[in-house]
Amino acid sequence: MINLPRLQQALIGQGGPNGNEYLNPFGSADARSPNYVAGVTDNSQELVDWLAPSIDWRDSQTELTVFEMNATGDVFQMPAGMARMAVGYQMRDVEEWNYANPLSKSGEDYNTSVIDSPPIDQNYGSRVQAAYVEFEVPLLDTLDAQIAVRHENFTTFDLQTTTPKVALRWEALPSLAFRASVGESFLAPTAADARPFDPNENCGEIFFGADPVTGGVLNGGASCSSGNPRLKPETSDIWNVGFTWEPINDLSISLDYQSIEYTDRIRTLGTEDVVGEEFDALLAAIGSNRASYDPTPGSATREAANAWIAAQGDERVTRDPSTQRVVRVVRQSQNVATVWVDLFDANARWTYDTNNLGSFTTTLSATYNTKYEYADASGDVIDALGNQNARTGIVAPVPELKSQVKLAWIRDSHSASFTYNWQDEVVFDDGVRNTLTGVQPPSDGMIRAWKSANAQYTYNTTDYFDSEIGISVGVSNLFDNVPQRLPVLGGFESRLHSPWGRQFWLSVDWMPGF
Repeated sequence: MINLPRLQQALIGQGGPNGNEYLNPFGSADARSPNYVAGVTDNSQELVDWLAPSIDWRDSQTELTVFEMNATGDVFQMPAGMARMAVGYQMRDVEEWNYANPLSKSGEDYNTSVIDSPPIDQNYGSRVQAAYVEFEVPLLDTLDAQIAVRHENFTTFDLQTTTPKVALRWEALPSLAFRASVGESFLAPTAADARPFDPNENCGEIFFGADPVTGGVLNGGASCSSGNPRLKPETSDIWNVGFTWEPINDLSISLDYQSIEYTDRIRTLGTEDVVGEEFDALLAAIGSNRASYDPTPGSATREAANAWIAAQGDERVTRDPSTQRVVRVVRQSQNVATVWVDLFDANARWTYDTNNLGSFTTTLSATYNTKYEYADASGDVIDALGNQNARTGIVAPVPELKSQVKLAWIRDSHSASFTYNWQDEVVFDDGVRNTLTGVQPPSDGMIRAWKSANAQYTYNTTDYFDSEIGISVGVSNLFDNVPQRLPVLGGFESRLHSPWGRQFWLSVDWMPGF
């Protein structure tokens, strides 16, 4: 973050630790510029560090308090065996604290709106009480059923829900078992997401984005983040079928097919998402569509758009009344979409025990998405599978395939593992911003596959002071892979690739009185 008072001083030649340096804010300060002159147009590192000082502060804190009790036991005898039951109760208290940046609180952060109220530290809390009952019933010698019901009371939001689940397991052979389940889930909004609406909260400058209403850009406006007390719970319907096969000793193979439908998915929209929703509502109101809409001032559709904005508009988007240029966009967590996900999940595990060298285990796992779609605010169903999905906050990048290979070894107090992760490439669909990065978009239009390897060794002992001590050393990103450079803000896709190179780490765990 840039210190605003210091920026003002640097622009008049009073910057830097000694108060005698000018800041060059133009492109000639970059060594890649043809107008760059070393020692003349560049900015010293001391000046840059002085302008953007490192500030240590805790930005958030969460405390979770959980109380649980449960009981299990036999309930009645059936021809195929004993039926069992479990009952339980749970209480969860969540306290969240969000702490404002010290520079923003004092109005000294360059990217904080100086015309709005400065951000403040905030505290939110929520309480949930839940009870469940579960039955395990042997229908036949080789067929078991599980029936479960969970009731939750979200007292903070005055919400209640009851979610059932039914599962069957059939042991067709001693080495082969099939399973199937169907159920529902329920996700209430967090207390922070459902906080009161404030259009002047957490505001910063918009640097990129297109405005479909005017045909211009969003640059220069303010983007603010606020709560949404109108949030509804997110629900989902899930069904799963699969099998586990153990063809030989110490080898297990499993495969599952899962289908999930999320309704009222809770997501925080991006700036372009909010403006896009405003545009869709505008088109519906004036009887137009994206293909026929003309943003040129004076056109019939633009005049109709101006009239709709003046009469109704969207409370989340504030525009200049004379030019309709975006002045402010308020982003909130919203029930934004229905999302459909279908996938295969496969796993194979083989263990080999030796007499003197220990036990070796190899695990192969993979998730293959066959469907990932969502319905946006206009009701259009959009295919997100295999895409970066950079222009929406509804879904993240979705590679078709993710996989992992893990090799593990254990012998007495010693253990080691090597893990190799791989995920598929995705289509690059972000806006190109190479004037800032100097990077061209991918020539094949793809963000390449990402792969990483991690290794670790652990020694555990209980020989000292009746305690268990574990010492681990490891390497993350063993082959020092670097993210693909992209013409986007930040220079790479942080949701897919990691900027950290090879990292070494050491961990010591101590459990006294083991």
